[in-house]
Amino acid sequence: MNDSVSEVARLRQQIENEYVAAVQGLHGLSIAAQHSFIRARMERVEQHYEALCAFIGEERAIDIVIEVNDAAVKLRQGSRS
Repeated sequence: MNDSVSEVARLRQQIENEYVAAVQGLHGLSIAAQHSFIRARMERVEQHYEALCAFIGEERAIDIVIEVNDAAVKLRQGSRS
């Protein structure tokens, strides 16, 4: 059980890292690089999401992805203030 909890926490952190990198990538790369960079980040989010599904099910996994996405957006909005 503890290993599952640790793996879920690790995957959540990986998703968060990908979102933060994608948001940061919007503000420093050329347009062509932005698209490739962000697409790669979102593909990694999908991989982590699928791994989360195996541990906690689709519904809870998508809740985590949405939660992390919302936090990344708020973080970016806060840094622009």
